[in-house]
Amino acid sequence: MIKEMVKHRFPGLKYLFHLNRDGLIILDVESVQKTAICPYCGYPSSRVHSYHIRKFHDLPYEGNELLVRLHNKKFFCENKNCSHTTFVEQFDFISPAEKKTDRLIDEILSAYNDSSSRETAFSLKETGINVCKATVCNLKNKYS
Repeated sequence: MIKEMVKHRFPGLKYLFHLNRDGLIILDVESVQKTAICPYCGYPSSRVHSYHIRKFHDLPYEGNELLVRLHNKKFFCENKNCSHTTFVEQFDFISPAEKKTDRLIDEILSAYNDSSSRETAFSLKETGINVCKATVCNLKNKYS
């Protein structure tokens, strides 16, 4: 079942394994993309520089908090005129350098509804989204 969720929520990623620890699912996935487009110059590349693990949160799965560990590729930019020699592959479901998926951010912001950040954090916790009031405030300020 969790493999199907990965296909649906995270296109371009492959399920590796998961752990379930006290209401927290730690999900390891990797990219199946063979090439990526440099975000700085738009040039395609297939030369992998290295790999790193990117951690981020997504909407809960079956009532459990979901932490994703993405085995992400760093590519060489093959355009000699580009100002950057390397870049990290990017995905549609999460913004660069963000620690939460776009859909999780949308859920947090839609729960805000002009209530206090403390009330929002409490109501979200009941749905399996574990955020503090400061996170709610920071997201509201960032995306308003």
